Amino acid sequence: MATSASFYLRRRRQELLWKLLQGDVVEGLPPFAADPVAALKQAVAAETGAKPELADPEVDRLLALEAIVSTPDAGGTRFAWAE
Repeated sequence: MATSASFYLRRRRQELLWKLLQGDVVEGLPPFAADPVAALKQAVAAETGAKPELADPEVDRLLALEAIVSTPDAGGTRFAWAE
């Protein structure tokens, strides 16, 4: 049973990543002023239709891997895929 659950989770994570990459979601978001990571999580869930239970840990994982990086902006903090 654990195998099918982990397969399901991996599949959902892949779908979320595909949506993020395919639509340039991360780069298209506005700068976030207050609590940028929480705002990024909410925006990713809203833009991709993913449930927060899936989007939040995936955003944390991508930030920890430095796959998504933050840069200061006049309006707050922007996020982009690492080059």
